[in-house]
Amino acid sequence: FDRILGYILYRQLEWLPETGLVPLLDYAGEAAEIVLLRAARFGDLPEQLRRWSEQTEYSTENVRILIEKST
Repeated sequence: FDRILGYILYRQLEWLPETGLVPLLDYAGEAAEIVLLRAARFGDLPEQLRRWSEQTEYSTENVRILIEKST
């Protein structure tokens, strides 16, 4: 969990000046939970992380909305 959270947080550090740390930590924590739940259901953790990233992070608008929701 910690490694996934750190990976997701690292990928969104560009938002830090705009949003602050707490919303980014909330976003990364929720995202890591989603990835782990998907891996528990479908298996293959690396594939589930890739799929989550593809479905969420490829749109900066998606990321912005999710980070703002975390505030």
